Amino acid sequence: MIPLAVEEVVLRALTKNPQQRFTNVWAFAAALEQACQAAWGGSVGLPEVLTSEERIAPTGSSHAQHDPNESIYWTRRATDSSTIQQDAQVDTSGNRPAVSDRTPIQALPDSTFLFNQSLLDPSEFYGRVRERMVLLDRVRKGESTSIVGSRRIGKTWLMQYLRLVAREELGSRFLVGYLDATAQRCATIAGFSASALEVLTTQKDEFTSGDEGLLRLEQTVRQLSSQGHVSVLCIDEFEGLSTRPEFDLHFFTTMRALTQEGLCLVVVSKEPLIKIVGEKGKTSGFFNVFEQRKLAPFDLKEAQQFVQSKGDQVNLTELERQRILGYGQINGAYWPIRLQLVGKLLMEDKILALREQEPHFYRPADPAYWQDFQSRLEDIYRGAVL
Repeated sequence: MIPLAVEEVVLRALTKNPQQRFTNVWAFAAALEQACQAAWGGSVGLPEVLTSEERIAPTGSSHAQHDPNESIYWTRRATDSSTIQQDAQVDTSGNRPAVSDRTPIQALPDSTFLFNQSLLDPSEFYGRVRERMVLLDRVRKGESTSIVGSRRIGKTWLMQYLRLVAREELGSRFLVGYLDATAQRCATIAGFSASALEVLTTQKDEFTSGDEGLLRLEQTVRQLSSQGHVSVLCIDEFEGLSTRPEFDLHFFTTMRALTQEGLCLVVVSKEPLIKIVGEKGKTSGFFNVFEQRKLAPFDLKEAQQFVQSKGDQVNLTELERQRILGYGQINGAYWPIRLQLVGKLLMEDKILALREQEPHFYRPADPAYWQDFQSRLEDIYRGAVL
């Protein structure tokens, strides 16, 4: 029989609300270990969550040999406000402090601030409350949506969010598939149709013509609809179709007709659909079945919520949170990808200073450090966005 204390820890880790879960795997491991020790007594051998090469060495160089008999998982809370000093105080005595006095070793920057990464966890999607609500509501009704916004504003993440929450928010009858319109297989209508069928049904087909592919897609959508399913096709980089002559008036007219047969489209583009499809699309009436939602940068409240959540995850000081807000905006607009990048660079410097035992990497009181920080930030940001 599982002790109640252990059961409570496991249930908390599995709770539906992300805000009620443990902030990271180390916090979960600490609570689980404490519960096991209270239930069964003695030392409880839990699986290691880091390899010895990934951990911080207890003494000397960061590459020092690790003694398996020594504990290097936990750091005691320092009495001052220095995060680096706090994290450098490694306990190697084997007498671990109480959970309330422990701080887990800092996570890697990429695991907290998700710069240039796909969205794999819906709880990592911040802001966009109105857009999320509208998108889910329209998909629930089987209606099509166009997501428009500038480069790297978060359009693909919104589409990925929909895919991640679809089963829980919409139910299993909604079949959500994803296509990148710039993929080579989507260069022809036959390839596009085969790809759409595969992501919606896992059925793999090859077609000799575009008409054959569109006909099979129409038949499949009708069949799924008759079985109570809603086919939701997410098309990223929709501009990719407009640059190919084969995607003509007939294609857009057929796609519009498919939305009347039960196909729900969610398309992502930098420009409004009416500009992308041109005269052939206007004639087809394709863009008329969509509601357009344009994504803008975060407002101050959204940015503050992001920084508060991330700051709590990795115990950032108030000054560090203000730095993320300051460097994360351009002319008063808070760009999500820039906020992620600022946080990632800040965490990189803090971890380097700790691991290499070299304070030069992170000097928050030195104006020259922040000048260099901004220079590095702008170089990386330009390479990713401009």
